[in-house]
Amino acid sequence: MKKIFLLLAIALVLPMAASAQKMVPAFVMDSKGPVTNIRTAPNAKAKVAMTLPTDKGSYELLLGEVKNGWWKIEDNIYEAEENAEVKLHGSKTGYWIHNSIVGFGIAGKQDDALYAKPSKKARMIKVSPGEGLYFHPLEVRGNWVKVVSIDGRYTGWMLIDRICSNSLTTCP
Repeated sequence: MKKIFLLLAIALVLPMAASAQKMVPAFVMDSKGPVTNIRTAPNAKAKVAMTLPTDKGSYELLLGEVKNGWWKIEDNIYEAEENAEVKLHGSKTGYWIHNSIVGFGIAGKQDDALYAKPSKKARMIKVSPGEGLYFHPLEVRGNWVKVVSIDGRYTGWMLIDRICSNSLTTCP
């Protein structure tokens, strides 16, 4: 009987652990208009489920599934300056945001964060030191995220635990 409960517990926990590994923390970095649109499907013509005012502050979110450059928002959004949660609303089919308006920095040293492939054994991509180096997420593979720098100079793979998703402070 104990073995059955143990196997059942493992069967329930493993899928949750696998999906938790694939969550990508990020923040909204949209300055193109007065609002950032959160859509009901992964395309620019999908209905707008809700909007976030771009002048209100810094929004942090967790990204999951990715389709054609669109990331599914997996949990409520956190508004950092107001220290408040923004509840997702207005959709029954999910909440999507384009990768061109979300990003993150590097936690810790910049020069050892990017790799040519999603492996610590892969060639490291040398990143010039400097402030304000931010990335857009492209895809996720296990604990790795393929990224491109905002300025387009760097493309590579970064471990999810190296992501700094707080736009108001620097991460250790």
